[in-house]
Amino acid sequence: MKIKVDHVTNSSSEVFAVVVQDSLVVGTLVAGMTALFNAHRLQFSHSDLTFSQMEDMNQASAEYAKLLSQAMIDEAKQQQTSINAAFDQAIPMIEETQRRLSEERRVVEQLMEKLKSATPSSSTSDQQLLFQQATDYDTYLTSQLKQSSALKDVILEKQSAVQNALTAPENAIDASKRAWLDLQHEKKLLQSVADGHGPLGYDSTPTLERIQELNAKDDELFKLIAKSDTLTLWANRPFPAKTISEQAKTLQAQLVSRKETYAKAIKAKGLSAAQKADLKAHYEADVAQLQIELKQQNRYDLATHTVDSVTYGADTLVDLMSVVEVPFGGLFKTAYLAAKAMATQSKGGLQDRRHAGQYLAKGLIAAAGEVVKGTIGVGQPQLIQATTVLTSGLQGGLEASIQGQSVGDALGKALTKSLIDTSVTNQLTQLSTSLPEPKDKYLKDETYGIKDLVSDNPMTQSAFSILFDGADVETVKAGL
Repeated sequence: MKIKVDHVTNSSSEVFAVVVQDSLVVGTLVAGMTALFNAHRLQFSHSDLTFSQMEDMNQASAEYAKLLSQAMIDEAKQQQTSINAAFDQAIPMIEETQRRLSEERRVVEQLMEKLKSATPSSSTSDQQLLFQQATDYDTYLTSQLKQSSALKDVILEKQSAVQNALTAPENAIDASKRAWLDLQHEKKLLQSVADGHGPLGYDSTPTLERIQELNAKDDELFKLIAKSDTLTLWANRPFPAKTISEQAKTLQAQLVSRKETYAKAIKAKGLSAAQKADLKAHYEADVAQLQIELKQQNRYDLATHTVDSVTYGADTLVDLMSVVEVPFGGLFKTAYLAAKAMATQSKGGLQDRRHAGQYLAKGLIAAAGEVVKGTIGVGQPQLIQATTVLTSGLQGGLEASIQGQSVGDALGKALTKSLIDTSVTNQLTQLSTSLPEPKDKYLKDETYGIKDLVSDNPMTQSAFSILFDGADVETVKAGL
């Protein structure tokens, strides 16, 4: 079946027709033609207004780029603080564990001496069994002391490497580096605007011209900064195309409609000069107001798009974006969080900065434990199991610290049989039970994890890579 589809362009009364052979493709074709028609309608009937809007989004992109750079720098500083705090938390936790293990071992050795010197009795066989259990437990404690020393050595080595990474020239911020960051962010925003708005009838000329200007400056600035593969990869990663919101589309349609209504009204016969002047005055006032509203809407949409396009510093950026005028009044942060239904506060935000060091220390200990396990080799599963118990216990201590609970109790329950403050009878009874088991809940049941601390901020990625070196980073990030 042949179907004829007619469309009339807005720029003339000329009719063009397309004959479609297969009715199944009519819907797609008509949809495409309608989009093309509307694009022409918007661009050619209102090109002066769309050009003005693109120019304003150019200006907004330059402003938001500076906020993006500031958010990147601020978040990098916060992450560096968290990284340093992780070592400040992890190392003392290991040292406290060593103290408790040594104290526990001293008590066990005293028990063994008592059992050795005990007068033989009808329960000699029980005494021998308990002595063997005490010997096994002493072996376990000795092993854990060695493992904790190895774990501490790995973490101290990482600490030195991380500090070197954080103070490396490529992570330093000077005027040239800041200007280069601003430029990269502006380019990303401009390109996302051009990619999203250009195909829908907006005149992208000013945006594309600005991108060309920035490309020329980029080459010069890049010569002045310390080279970094991480930053280069980040700079080449574009933002997604910016979509036009339904609110902006409505305002665009109102602008087009108002112009067409005026064009028709001003041509009416019999109008006096005063009436024409009045029509023009009302038209210009209406258009001016609609342009202001559309500019505010586009800026708010671009600000929202900017926050949603980054995985670093989003929470910081939301605060910085409060300078943006919201179309319906109020601060950007309030509007943004309301629009996001406050599901996650802000994309990738850190909900608990006070304990960021402890959370990161848990991941650091897990990663260091993987390194220690890698040095044990095959054929010694009991040592690998002991390392798992040790790292899990340390994480339990950190979790107790976060929750405001007793760190000593958490370490004792996770790593030892807690014989230190109990009677001899209880000590012997506890020795007859199995050795501690890994507390897997400290590895899995987390509502806040390392993935909230590790972002795509290129200024800290090298430090995080060192932090998790030797371990399955994705597993650590996803599991904690």
